[in-house]
Amino acid sequence: MTTVRLVAGITACLISLSIFLTGCQEKESSDPVLLEQAQRAFAEGRHDEGLATMREMVDQNPGDPETQRIYGEALIAAGQPSLAVWPLVQAMKDPGQAVAAGLMLARAQLAGGSGADAIATATQVIAIDTENPVAYLLRARAHLAEKMEEETISDLDSALERGIEDDSVELVRLYALFGMGKIEEAEALLEVLHDQAVAEIESNPARAAALCGATATFALESGDAELAETRFEECLADQGLRNRLLVDSAVKFYDDREMFDRATDIFLRRFDAEETNLVARVAYAERLRRTGKKNEAEALLLSATEEQPAAWSALVDFYMRSERFEEALGALDKAIAANPNPPDSWMMSRADFQIILGRFEEAKLSLDDVEIDVHRAVIEGRLLLAKGELPAAAAKLEEAVRMWPDNPDVRYLAGNAYERLGDWAKAISHFREAARMKSPHVPSSRSLAEIQEAVGDWEGRAFVLQRLLELNPNDADAIEGLLDQWRATGSRDLAQQMFARLSAIRGMQGRALANVAEARARANGPEAGLSVVAESGADLSLSVFEEALEVKVKYLVALGRRDEAISSLSELINKQPGRSVLFSMRGALRNAAGDEEGARADLTKALEADPGSVETLLSLAELQQGSGDPAGARATLLKAVSLEAGLTNHAASAALALARFEFDAGEHESARARLRGVLDGSPRNGAAASALMNSLLVQADLSNPSNELVDVARRASFFSRNPRARELSARFASLDLD
Repeated sequence: MTTVRLVAGITACLISLSIFLTGCQEKESSDPVLLEQAQRAFAEGRHDEGLATMREMVDQNPGDPETQRIYGEALIAAGQPSLAVWPLVQAMKDPGQAVAAGLMLARAQLAGGSGADAIATATQVIAIDTENPVAYLLRARAHLAEKMEEETISDLDSALERGIEDDSVELVRLYALFGMGKIEEAEALLEVLHDQAVAEIESNPARAAALCGATATFALESGDAELAETRFEECLADQGLRNRLLVDSAVKFYDDREMFDRATDIFLRRFDAEETNLVARVAYAERLRRTGKKNEAEALLLSATEEQPAAWSALVDFYMRSERFEEALGALDKAIAANPNPPDSWMMSRADFQIILGRFEEAKLSLDDVEIDVHRAVIEGRLLLAKGELPAAAAKLEEAVRMWPDNPDVRYLAGNAYERLGDWAKAISHFREAARMKSPHVPSSRSLAEIQEAVGDWEGRAFVLQRLLELNPNDADAIEGLLDQWRATGSRDLAQQMFARLSAIRGMQGRALANVAEARARANGPEAGLSVVAESGADLSLSVFEEALEVKVKYLVALGRRDEAISSLSELINKQPGRSVLFSMRGALRNAAGDEEGARADLTKALEADPGSVETLLSLAELQQGSGDPAGARATLLKAVSLEAGLTNHAASAALALARFEFDAGEHESARARLRGVLDGSPRNGAAASALMNSLLVQADLSNPSNELVDVARRASFFSRNPRARELSARFASLDLD
């Protein structure tokens, strides 16, 4: 289960604090004394204290939807929209609060980066109140965030028809027109807005900054990147740094051109302008983290904790993103200590961190601090699952599902328990329920799609992947999944749509080109695939085209042109001598060509630049084993396995390589134990299932097979398309087994 996130990213507030306070003043069902205390705390900048008081109101009256809505509004006003989602969802269940809570919920979802969820919520509000102009404007913004420009325009028109009065309407329309490529219409609208902004430059500087950003975007769309850069620099002066849309556009502009330091400088300038603003601090820290400056990011957040205890929550999120769970737990303990009434979800997260760290006894003790029954059931199930007590875990998670049937994370956990048990029918049932929810659960949907592919249910798989694309039109994995669908079913129209969509996503051009080349190579051979890359004109020295470079090298080798592949890589290395992947690729080629000395030199340089590259370590282990150094190969593989264990969603390639090494060394029990561990963590790993099956077959009685052999044969049959596994799986199905 994904750990409950305390802060999914503190973002710019969507409503002002004054709006929140005014709204609270008119409520009669809330405790007036506590409400006054909260108002005073917020007015004096004591946000943590104000939120603690609001939390006390919720604890006193948890069933009151109005109180839940007020608490959600408070969280948004305090810059914590991700935490506002749960209370607003509860409030929205009450017909009397559905519209007000729904509008706030859509804003929170949009601020948290979930445009698809915001669209769904705004649509629910519109179904209740068809004449609500704010709901249409919110849905328009959400559609724009998901790059659904036509729907954006339609919603803006609906908002205007219903009397919306908001300065952002025509700016949103402008960006939608840009996105649709309607440059002439956008230019005409820009002139109108420019005249308006000139007249209001003193009275409405924020709007003037947003308009300035639009002029920069227009210059870019017109093909004048140099003018766009000049415009962005002009726009970011003064009020421009406070305009989120402008900042996002400028950052994207610089990132797209790999001018990463310039983009990072925007965050720095925004922070320098307002160092006490925790939102700006967290945004700058997150940028530093994403650009590899993790120590600086951590120090920036730590320095705020003494004066702003809420920074501990941001540190929890920071450590989680870096998978530093020990530090995340420590930061969470500090956040809990600083909060007089920490929410139950924090206590749940505390136990969850302890489970991740393998501190099972501590997690069991922490259950006493989890007050809500369903939260406790989920954590108990998580704990049993982590300890490998699968039948008990499945039973406890079924209990949690009965109490919380609309929680997709709980269903995902239950599905995971059943697939580890080999009960595919129940696993599929839980994954399907989570995938078919109004907002499809992504991990469950991916698991279900993988199982559907294994059993040949292409129609069902396409439906699941299309729903993921409705949720996020830029889901590259779903797009590539549908490209696989085309390869299996021959739907060329689908292929063309998916290639176009993948190419349009920032940073995915290389993956898109590689997919086109792979498709052409499957149909017409490696020469055709190589031609696709050559004719594209792509600059393979850019990291964005790394996947395209990999397929080019692969096809050159397939055509017997290994020397040419090595020469191409050498040219790129001369341009970018610090790129680890180039040395790693050339080292693997040199090793295959018998140039042991050159290969070792390349792989050494690759590891100097990127010591954590599992792929490079595997290439080095292959070289060591081939040169008669089994001790060195073992040490390298062990290091690769250790690094791989810290990665998420890995293919267990290092563990599989070490298991093969152990088999070759006659260490069969050790290899089998390793493969069992891989399958326990990745139940759909067909390569591990096939390897374990082959090992067990050496001493198996096929007339009376063990339960383990039956299970791994079935897994290998599903997920590796192993003919021997399919034969055995069919044979075992006819036996009368326990």
